[in-house]
Amino acid sequence: MATYLISWGFLTGLTVLLNLIGPLGADLAESLWGINFIFSAFCALGVKMIMRFFKVETTIDNATCNRISGLSVDMTVASSLGAISLVTVQGYWLPILILTLTGMFITLVILPWYCSRIYDDHQFFRMLVIYGTGTGTLPTGLALLRVVDQEFETPVATDYLYSVGIVFILAIPIILSINLPAFSVTKNNPALFALAIGISAFYMLASFVAYLLIAKKRSFAKGKHLFYTE
Repeated sequence: MATYLISWGFLTGLTVLLNLIGPLGADLAESLWGINFIFSAFCALGVKMIMRFFKVETTIDNATCNRISGLSVDMTVASSLGAISLVTVQGYWLPILILTLTGMFITLVILPWYCSRIYDDHQFFRMLVIYGTGTGTLPTGLALLRVVDQEFETPVATDYLYSVGIVFILAIPIILSINLPAFSVTKNNPALFALAIGISAFYMLASFVAYLLIAKKRSFAKGKHLFYTE
């Protein structure tokens, strides 16, 4: 409960400060609330560090926490499904269907290739977390991981939470660019749309270069196999 209140208070204060910047800051603040689980994870890690400093970390039972996490993931997924507006889906079902099928195809091809060549251990488990997060949010990824790792016994979930901090910092520019296409229409400025495309292209190029640096010789090894195994 304390961790939740700390994360809520931090986001509330950050929202107030960002609103002082103007419309761009307000848009960023609204986007941050959509990924509040990242801040909650940071706060949880901070609370755990404080408990270790005072040597009271033994009061936490990891098995119980894992079960609570599993229940929370199940409730989050059920709530997300219940929050879907059927009226919106009915009105835009064709664009939603096309984008969903295209995104699923690209994701199903890229992730097995990348994850199996980047990671040295638990490649399939890590791929599930990234797939769920990429097609939804972190709770979705954890829900998929829980299918094969019900008690979160592998370090996959913990490792991903640590990586979220780095990803969040690197993703701030693209988060800010999300509304640029809409602004290009409302402000009649096509340059904003071109800027959004340029930012996305830069991220794609940077991701590909990072993949080559991390995977090294495995980058294109066994090209006939989608999922790399040694």
